[in-house]
Amino acid sequence: MKKTILLFCALLACLPLLLSCAATHEYRDDLEVRELYSLSERSDGAYLVDNSGFLEDYFALPDYVTEHAILYRRETDSLDEIGFFHVTEGNAEKLKRMIEEEYLSAAYEKNRDFYDSYMPRETPKLANAEVRIFGNYVVYAVLSDTDKAELFRSMKYALRTTKNTASNR
Repeated sequence: MKKTILLFCALLACLPLLLSCAATHEYRDDLEVRELYSLSERSDGAYLVDNSGFLEDYFALPDYVTEHAILYRRETDSLDEIGFFHVTEGNAEKLKRMIEEEYLSAAYEKNRDFYDSYMPRETPKLANAEVRIFGNYVVYAVLSDTDKAELFRSMKYALRTTKNTASNR
């Protein structure tokens, strides 16, 4: 019994050392938004880049957004839309909340009845829209669940870097 307790204590004492050698995942911060949406595989001609500034109907982009692009599907019977934003350090969570509250929720409330009567199969995309943070990039998606999962997987893959914390000492 004493040997088991001693072995457990030795393992517990080594745990911080083992964790310090583990790889941590960080995100790149060197891509232009144009490059990012190209990596998302949404630059195939099925999507257009919005130049109308329609987000301004919901909120003004803060100064900490260094660049952004909104893509929407060319077909008018689809609500598919993706937003890519690059922000300065420490501001991703603020922008995420702003997009969720001031744009996506507001757009759903404002347009739900129209979409339900005009294109009811598309309304759940807006109702279930999602915003994710990848370091200093914020991406929102008004897509089917399958397409959202694919988009966010490709963003994670494109932006993630692996860094060994032991080599940073």
